[in-house]
Amino acid sequence: MKLETLSKDRYFTHPFFGDLTLNQTINFLEIHTKHHLEIIEDIISNKQK
Repeated sequence: MKLETLSKDRYFTHPFFGDLTLNQTINFLEIHTKHHLEIIEDIISNKQK
């Protein structure tokens, strides 16, 4: 199921941030994914040294 097709009144319960609206959830996932990609890039660049 694509997030954009969900009803606007749906929410995701995060263990620390509580209930996030659909828009907050999408924003969180974008930020969280970017954070993990930066960690992966850091690990890769350090292994190449």
